Amino acid sequence: MQRMHGEALSGTIHGRLGCTKGVGMKKTALLMLMFVVLMLVFVPSALAATPQDIYDDYADNLKLDGTYTPEELKAYLNDPVIHQYGKPDITEPLDSLIRQQLKDRPTFPFTGFQILLVSAGAVALIVVGVLLRRQSRRDPSA
Repeated sequence: MQRMHGEALSGTIHGRLGCTKGVGMKKTALLMLMFVVLMLVFVPSALAATPQDIYDDYADNLKLDGTYTPEELKAYLNDPVIHQYGKPDITEPLDSLIRQQLKDRPTFPFTGFQILLVSAGAVALIVVGVLLRRQSRRDPSA
C-alpha cells in the first residue's frame, strides 16, 4: 500500500504537536496565573478615590456620602490643584471636616498582619521562581 503524501505529513505534524501539548498548557496556565496576580496588585490602586472625587462628593450636598480611606483624605488635603482652583466656600469647610475625621479616627494597633502578607508574597515569589527554573530545565528547546 502506498501512503499518500498528506497522511505522512499529518502524522509527522501530529507527532510534533503531541509532544508539546502539555508544555503549552503549562505555559498558558502560568501566564494566566501571572495575569491574575498582576490584576490583584494593580486594580485596587486604580479604583481609589481621587481628591477631585472627594471634592465633588462634598460639593454635591455639603456632606461626604462616600467612604474614604485615611490615605485618600490625606491626598485631598495635600492636593494643591483643588485648593487653588476650588471654591473657598466648599474647600474650607471640607478641609476642616476632613481634618476632624482624621483626628477622630483611632490608630489601628500593629498586629503583625503586614508581616504575614509580606511573608506570603515572598513565599509565592520563591515558589514561582522554583517552578520556572524546573520548567526551563525540562524544556531544553526554550
